[in-house]
Amino acid sequence: MEKPDFEKRIPVPEKDEYRRSKYYWLADLEVGDSFTCSHQDYKRIGRRFNTPVSWLPENFKIATRKIDNGLYRIWRIS
Repeated sequence: MEKPDFEKRIPVPEKDEYRRSKYYWLADLEVGDSFTCSHQDYKRIGRRFNTPVSWLPENFKIATRKIDNGLYRIWRIS
């Protein structure tokens, strides 16, 4: 790699401004809300967001159920 041009006085962006999760919309779910998704999305969401994540509301929990061939429903339960 060649030496890059250095830049001065470029502020470091706040962490939340720099990169937000592609699942940011989960924070908008209210208790009792649900949505359907594919098996692939279920694996990503169901496993990832049943553990604490800093940008989700405190005590955020979901429940998941297979409702059809390859289709899942995810509910916010707390």
